[in-house]
Amino acid sequence: MDPFTGIGLVANILQFVDYVCHVLKIGRQIRRDGLVESNQELEQTAKVLEHQVARILSDQEIETGLNESDKVRL
Repeated sequence: MDPFTGIGLVANILQFVDYVCHVLKIGRQIRRDGLVESNQELEQTAKVLEHQVARILSDQEIETGLNESDKVRL
C-alpha cells in the first residue's frame, strides 16, 4: 500500500472514531439531562430575551398608555 494511502486511511478511521465519541457524548447528555448542553444555553437565552421584551412592552405601556388592543399590533 502506498504510504499516502495508508495515512489517508488512518486519518479517516480517526475521524470516524472522533465522530462516534461525539455522538455517544450527546447521547449521554440527553439521557442524563433530557437535552443537550447547547440547547440548555439556548433555552436560558430565550427566557432572558422574553423577560427583556416583557419589560420593554410594559415600559411602553406606561409611557404611552397603550391598551390591550394596541399591544396585539406590536
